[in-house]
Amino acid sequence: MIKIQTQLNTAMEVSNEVSNLKSSLQARRDVGFVGIMTKRTLSKLEREGDVTKQQAEDFVNKAAEFYDTCIAYVDRLNHSDDVNKLLFVLLLKPLTWHEVEAANEMICNIVGRSSSADDIDCLTKQHV
Repeated sequence: MIKIQTQLNTAMEVSNEVSNLKSSLQARRDVGFVGIMTKRTLSKLEREGDVTKQQAEDFVNKAAEFYDTCIAYVDRLNHSDDVNKLLFVLLLKPLTWHEVEAANEMICNIVGRSSSADDIDCLTKQHV
């Protein structure tokens, strides 16, 4: 979150960090992550008879629901579909022609031209 909060980030960098956050939340949900201290405490409570095995499992399931809620909030607040089409400019992975075409089509739509028009003309003459 600190990376997102800085004012030196581009929209593409923020979108990439939000995507990384979502992936991290999904991975934690998928493995039932609750943290080592929480697991130790649950195990201790279970050994001492303060909670049943079912109650401990219910707690882990509630943690998964928490991750689902977090993912839903990230999805709800992340309106960066257009920005995601520009992520290739960060060069974080090999570039594909499909990414370039999608970005070009999005930019042409923003400026009100058909992407079937002369795309080079669309991107250079009107905006240089």
